[in-house]
Parts: sequence; C-alpha cells; structure tokens
Amino acid sequence: MVKITYDNNLEIIYSNYKIIIADTDLNTFNELTKIKEDFCFINLSSDFAVNFVMEYEKVDYLLISNRINNLNNLIIKAQKKKVKIFILGKDIEYPLNFVKVKDLLINEIKNNIAADKKTGSFKKLFKGFFSFRPKDAGKHINLISSKSKIEKSEKKGEKKLIKKSELSPKFVSAEITQVNKEKESEENNSVLRQLTKDKNIEQNNFSDDILAENITGNDHKDKDVIEKVDGKTLNCQLSNYPEYSTSRKSAKTEYQIRTIKQKIIAVTKAKGGVGSTIISIFLGLLFKDLKTLIIDLNFSEGGSDLGYYLDIPKTPNLMVFTEGFDKNAFSGSVLNIIDNLDVIQSPPTYMQSKEIDLKDIYSLTDIARKKYDLIIFDLPNNINEFYLGVVDLADLLVMVTDCTNGSIGRLLNINSKYIYDELEKILIINKFNKNNSLKISIDSLKDYFKIENITTLKELDILNSKSDFKLFNFNNFDDFKNLSNIATEVLTK
Repeated sequence: MVKITYDNNLEIIYSNYKIIIADTDLNTFNELTKIKEDFCFINLSSDFAVNFVMEYEKVDYLLISNRINNLNNLIIKAQKKKVKIFILGKDIEYPLNFVKVKDLLINEIKNNIAADKKTGSFKKLFKGFFSFRPKDAGKHINLISSKSKIEKSEKKGEKKLIKKSELSPKFVSAEITQVNKEKESEENNSVLRQLTKDKNIEQNNFSDDILAENITGNDHKDKDVIEKVDGKTLNCQLSNYPEYSTSRKSAKTEYQIRTIKQKIIAVTKAKGGVGSTIISIFLGLLFKDLKTLIIDLNFSEGGSDLGYYLDIPKTPNLMVFTEGFDKNAFSGSVLNIIDNLDVIQSPPTYMQSKEIDLKDIYSLTDIARKKYDLIIFDLPNNINEFYLGVVDLADLLVMVTDCTNGSIGRLLNINSKYIYDELEKILIINKFNKNNSLKISIDSLKDYFKIENITTLKELDILNSKSDFKLFNFNNFDDFKNLSNIATEVLTK
C-alpha cells in the first residue's frame, strides 16, 4: 500500500479510492496488476456487473472499454453516482500502459482533493457569514418563543433568559444553557444505555437471560453479536444502533457487544476435493440467529454437492429461479435446512447449468440482499467471467486448500492475478495431519498471499464418512473453534 506525502504533509493512500476497470480483454487486467498494490481495482467484464457494483458500492473512478455493452446507460448512471469516467481508447491510450494509467489516477486524485478543500473552505466561509454567534462562546443556544419579557435573577448553575433587546431582531428571545461535559458524555452513550438498560447490567449477579432480554425485539438491518471473550457465541440479534464495541464484567464472565453488517462471503479453491462445501456449511451454521443463504455454484453432472452433504432432494434448485417468470421464482428456488439457514442448490445436470449466466446470479443476489443477513457462495474451481463476477460481489473471500504444493500454488496464482489485495480474506489449509504437513511455513504463506488470517484444519475421519451435516456441531473440534473466532473477528471489523 503506497502512501505519498502531498501538500503540507497531507498523506494520500491511493488504495482508499475504489476504481472499476471494465473490459473484455484480460490483457487490460494483466497490465494493471503491475500497479494493483497502489490502487483498489475492481475488475469487471460485463455491463450488468458494472451496473450492480455502482449500485451497491461507493465507486470513485470508472475506466471502461467501449467493448462493454450498454456503455451510454452506464455513463449516465456513473454521472448520477458522481463517478469520474474515463473511456479506454478515448480518454486513456489503449491498449493500456500501466505507467500512464498510474500517472493519470494520481493526478486525478490530487486534483480531487484540492477541489474538495476549496469547496470545504467555501462552505465554511458561507456558513460563518450567515451563522448567529452570541457573545458567550462555548454555550448552546436554544431558541424559544415567548409573548412576554421575562427576567430572572442569575444564580450559579441556573438558566439565564436574555431580554429581547439583547438579541437580533429576528428572534423573540433566547435561552442559553452552559454546556455540561458530563451530560454530553452521557448523551454519547445513550445508545448503549438503551440497548443494555444499565440498571440491569450494572448488577453484579445478572444472568444470561437478562442480557438476551435486553437486546431482543429490534427488527432492524444491522446485527449485534453477543459473545463470550473466549469466542463462544451466546446470541445474535438485530439492531439499528451504530457500530461499536464494548465490554461489561460480571462475577461470572465478560461479554462483548459487536456488530455484523450484511455480508457476502465467497468460498473458493484451486481444485476439487479440498472441503470447500463443508466449509460453506460450517459458515452457514456459525451464526444461528442470522438469516443466512448458501448458494451452490459448483456446477457438475449429478447435482449439488451441497445437497449430498445436507441429505436433501435435488429439487428445488437454481433452475427454478432462472426459468421462473413470476414473483415467486426466488422463494421457489430456496430450501430451508434448519432454523435460519436456507440453501439454493446447483442444477442437477451440467447441461442445465450452462444456461445460467452471470446476469442471473446478480439478479438473484439483488433479491437475496433484501432477505438475508449473510449470503455465502460456494464457488467452482475454474476461473472465468462467471467466477470473477461473483468474487467482485464478495466482502470476504475464504480460500480453501489442502497441504499439497500443487493446490497451494494454483490458489496463490489465482490470488495474485485475479483477487485485489483490499478484499478481506481467510486462508484455510484443510486436511492437515502428520502425513500431509506443509512444506512451507505459515509466515511465508502470509507473505506470499499478503494475508493475515491463516488457519489449519486437521483431517477428521468423521467428516469423510458423514453425509448429513444439518445438526453437526463443528465447535466440538478445536480447529473449528479457532476458525469460528477468526471468522467472527473478520466479520465484525
């Protein structure tokens, strides 16, 4: 991540700016990998992918080829979203040269910062020109209406009313109250008071039931995960309160309150048979009170691997949605597994799966966002437009491999070529045992993958012999407990 000092020691981190690169030529993406550490590039190759990302993400710049369909419509949308547009071959030399693209983006970002500073200064001047300022600095002004002129003696700590003659003609009277720093601090913590009801929390001998009672009944989009410090999840509820983290102590245990916002997780691998589907199921069962959807995109003959591991029939599946022509097409494709966990299976035959395109998946995701807290994609191991389009939707990429050099090497190649560094990632080395030990250290893998979160899962015979994981308790095993902690930490950042 490059930081450059500019304009009176102002530090610019260029990777904070999101830049869409839209083209159908992979050479474009390969050329820009040379500067991908400096910027946050989102590689897209279809018009609906560009449209979808601009709808749900804050995008700063769009570098787009005229090979992308519906270019004019995308330009109109970008202008509405205040995204700066550059047409490849018109505004930027094409084929791309990474040096010229880097220089262009640096200049644009600097100019944008300079323009924002001027706008901010003007707004501040404008606001100051029209603002009403009393002589008593550092006090709040509360305007009140009054038909009579009231005078009261000043006493320390009491309110003071000012005569009408002392004020601007626009106001009848004004009540000035001294700012109370302790009260202001108390107001800042009002959200926490409402959530936990301090009278109950401050008691030393409160129960888990009291804590759960205080946070239930909030039907909102954001989620608060109530968990013990050792990582055991106690509860997951819905809340619209701002994101924050705090802890409360009792005689028995210590709790943390954390927030999970809606997330899309993509589970990927470099070859089959490494356990990515079981990892998807594990993640789906991790937060029992969050509404979760797993979508199986491992298209193959014979139906869904997800269906095998959950012991469910081959229908309904994704074809119900893609071939549906009514409002029930989505709900008709979903199968409930247990509690808040739903799945959408891949089609039963490979020929049927070939009828599904990326536009179908984006439409499916658009609907799922309105219904689910977590959406998990179990991805195939072949890299194409379909694969890259789904990764572009993800907030978290979970990469699964076994201990073999071939699997790790291929996954490393995928990570370096097609996955931008700013995407949150977890690397899971599965089927780890004495006979299948790593030939490379964990620290070296962190450097190669440019990743912080790496964990290993021992090979378990029970996972190889079991065919129904609906009620399986993964946290009976220490390795999965550790993975639970890592996933919770990443999702609550």
